Amino acid sequence: MEVKTVLKVVALLLLLLLTICGNGRFLYQLHRTQGKENSLKRILYIVVTCCLITGVFCVSQLLLSTIAGGWVLGNAMCQLIGFVDLVLVSGTTSMLALAAVERYFKLLMPSDHTLTFSARNTKLLVTGLFVLSVLLATGPLYGLGEYSHLRGKLTLIVYEGSRSSNTTIEGAFKSNDRGQPNFTSHYLSVLRLAAYLNKKEDPAVQITNYLRTDIGLIARQGRWVHEEIAFVVRAPDMYTLNTVWGSYLDGTLAMNISRVLIDQKLLPLSRKHFLQLRTLVLKDDYLMTKNIHMPIEEMGICSADFTSPNRHNDVWSAYQILVTVLLPYLVSFLSYCAIYRRSPQSLPAMDKAISYDDVWALNILCSTTVICCVLSSTYYAVTLSNANGVAISKDTMFAVLYLYASSWVVLYFMAGISNNTLLDRVRSCLIACGIYAKEAIIYEPDTNYQMRRSSVARSMLGKFTRNDIYKDRSDFKC
Repeated sequence: MEVKTVLKVVALLLLLLLTICGNGRFLYQLHRTQGKENSLKRILYIVVTCCLITGVFCVSQLLLSTIAGGWVLGNAMCQLIGFVDLVLVSGTTSMLALAAVERYFKLLMPSDHTLTFSARNTKLLVTGLFVLSVLLATGPLYGLGEYSHLRGKLTLIVYEGSRSSNTTIEGAFKSNDRGQPNFTSHYLSVLRLAAYLNKKEDPAVQITNYLRTDIGLIARQGRWVHEEIAFVVRAPDMYTLNTVWGSYLDGTLAMNISRVLIDQKLLPLSRKHFLQLRTLVLKDDYLMTKNIHMPIEEMGICSADFTSPNRHNDVWSAYQILVTVLLPYLVSFLSYCAIYRRSPQSLPAMDKAISYDDVWALNILCSTTVICCVLSSTYYAVTLSNANGVAISKDTMFAVLYLYASSWVVLYFMAGISNNTLLDRVRSCLIACGIYAKEAIIYEPDTNYQMRRSSVARSMLGKFTRNDIYKDRSDFKC
């Protein structure tokens, strides 16, 4: 194993450990927090749990692919992992949006908050959002989009004589016009008629089987366009890709396909006694796959494929990005903008129903949402750029994936470095440096709880008197 690979594995192991320990410790401290169940506690439970599960899943997949040097679990596991990954990511971003809406109701509409975000309503909202995520992720399972570790594609065209049409990927696979064959002039048309009469196997199926079994390509079922057969093929590795291109250049590919298809008994029906089929592999597809897509494919990341030849892939990809990234974060930002326009730091002094715990939760949730949005947007921007022909190195893509996976531990750090929290049991364990400021003042009254107030919080609240702020200490129990 190369030194660079070892460093990547160590970095991923550290991130995995931090994701488990950080989010796990956050959940443990929430569990230990005294007081009855309330909306803040429920929302934090939900968000932290989603971040924990999603982070472990994403980092584990990247770690496995890095150690193995590619995807090794097969197509069935790729479909399952891609499905679960999209459900978790979409569900987690939806939970961040739900937390933003909950903070909006709590701080700006406290009279409606209790009813809107009751325990029952919160469970219904969470369930509904995850059901929506599941419905979104099922698209590739019935032909709308694709989960794959493969990237890029080649167009292979099989014809005889001179070409009679300008066959392209768009024309062959995104159009329903398959042309009207001439059954008296071309051998391929004779084969097609024989397959229609159940006398012979469909030549498109024969070529597909040959490409899969003899060459090792991932071949999609061919489509007839006039008297030509067009295929989209995908190479599982660089060796197979170069082998196909070499066999095309030296004529071996056309010769082998001719050997598979030509039947001497049917040849006279096409008014020919000798026939050599021809093939065409588009050079632009080969160069883009080799130089742009194959380096990313070799990383072995199974996810939603933006380079899929599926005819509905563009629509599904746009819908996925809209529901997974754009819509949840848009709702979050609108909610937080409305809240911060009202100076939320002053709300606890004006409304006894709002505590400084609520303001602390607002700050860490808002910070987490902003950072997650930036990291997610960077990941999708880089992925879409690569799918559209921008060269991205393996190391750059790994760094982007690493940052994207680390977004699910951001909440832990935001809670740790927050200076204006009064949720002391959580803050004492999540503070990044592990200790309070030396000048922190600690109050230890004769009641069954402890309240700690740092000098930073005291300076922020300096315009209020101690009696005004702490006249009802029960407000600060969770």
